[in-house]
Order: sequence, then structure tokens, then C-alpha cells
Amino acid sequence: NGLTNANKQLQKKTEDLEQYSKELEDVNKELDSFAFTASHDLKGSLRGISTFSQFLLEDYSNKIDDTGKDYLKRIVAGINRMQNLIDDLLALSGVSRMKQPFEIIDSGKLVKEAIKWFELTVEERKVKIEVDDDLPFIYCVPAKMKEVFYNIISNAIKYNDKPDPLIEIGVIAGLNRNTVGQREPVFFIKDNGIGIKSEYFDKIFMVFRRLHRPEEYGGGTGVGLAIVKKIIDDHKGKIWVESEVGKGTKFLFSIPSGGKA
Repeated sequence: NGLTNANKQLQKKTEDLEQYSKELEDVNKELDSFAFTASHDLKGSLRGISTFSQFLLEDYSNKIDDTGKDYLKRIVAGINRMQNLIDDLLALSGVSRMKQPFEIIDSGKLVKEAIKWFELTVEERKVKIEVDDDLPFIYCVPAKMKEVFYNIISNAIKYNDKPDPLIEIGVIAGLNRNTVGQREPVFFIKDNGIGIKSEYFDKIFMVFRRLHRPEEYGGGTGVGLAIVKKIIDDHKGKIWVESEVGKGTKFLFSIPSGGKA
């Protein structure tokens, strides 16, 4: 009788968990739908404000004094930041819910595809990007891992005040600061940029955490590194940073083989 009752209790708890899981899935679907609808409406309104502000600047420039023009330009700049913020929030909210298959893929290919997005910027700013020839194959969601490389490379370019920006991308085989005896590749993306103070090493991965004013270093919403950390966490990896102010920053992250999101 005791065993039967225990089995019944276990079955009841299993059913409750399944019901809770279904309800949670339904809530997530509703949130996704709400986020899409709300973002669409918000962006539509923002586009309207931006358009009419541009009309005022272009068609009534001879009737608006310099102070008024300055105010309108600030409105347009603020709208652009809000639109970027909405896009980044949608990207962050979708990172975990977008279920995509894991694949064994050449990480060097992902790095090259990420770098392609910066071809014009690299040429204009004379950025030198050095990539190891023997980057390993990894088990991951390719689109998400490419997003990791893209965001970190983007920051390495953006937050660089040197006349000859340098970015180095490679892997330290077998290094793992958290699991003794487990061999796994640890990627690094190193730059010679402005650097980060040590007290901000953990805070930079928080959503909306910016270390500079929006108008400095090309703006930004403070969501990019939060997305990076979320992707690495979903792959059961680790990410951390080493940096020295004025000399540069090195981001390091591990991706355990066979990790599941």
C-alpha cells in the first residue's frame, strides 16, 4: 500500500509538472505575440514622429531658428535610439525561445561570416583582424554562435581609440577556469582598444548596462553583451573578460562539446 501511494503521489506530481509546463509554454507564446504587436505599434508611432520631424527640418528650415533645429535633431536621434532598443529587446527575448538545431560546424567559418559584416568599417578605420588558421569544430547553434562573434567583434571595433586598431581571434585549447581536468576549447577575442575597469567586468553583461554616454563611441543600447552571455549560458559555456584601461580588452568564452541549449 505504501508503495502504491508513493507511485500515485509521483504520478500526480508528474501530471502537475506537465500541466505547469504547458501553461508556461502558453504564457510564453502570449508574451511573444504581445511583444511583436507592441513593438510593431511602437515602431510605427516612432516612424511617424521621425518623419514629421524630418519634414520640419527640410521644408520649414527657413522658418525655424537654430535652437528649434537643434531640438528637432535631438528628437530624431532619440527616436533612432528607441527603435534600436526595441530591436535589441526583441532579439534578447527571442534568444532562448528560438529553438534551432545544434550542429558540428567549423568555428572559423562562423568567424569569417561575422567579419564580413564589418568589411567597410574595417577598410575605413584601417582595422587589422588576425584570425588563427586552426580554429576548431564545435557543437553549437551556428546562427547564435555567429551572433556571439559578431557582437564581440563589433565592440572591439567600436571601443577603440588607437590609430591602428588590432583584433586577434583565436582559441586556447584545454583551458577552463571552472572545471578541473575537462578539456574544451576556450575562444578569445582580443583588442587594443580603450579597455574596461576591473569593477565593471561582471556588470558589462547586464542588460542596459552602458559604461559610456549614448553619444560616445557610436552609441549603443547596452544589450549586445547581454545577448552574448545568454547565448553562451544556453550552450552551457562560460564567458569572462580580462582588460586593462588604455591597453585593450580580451573576451574569453568556452563551449563544452555536446552542450545542449
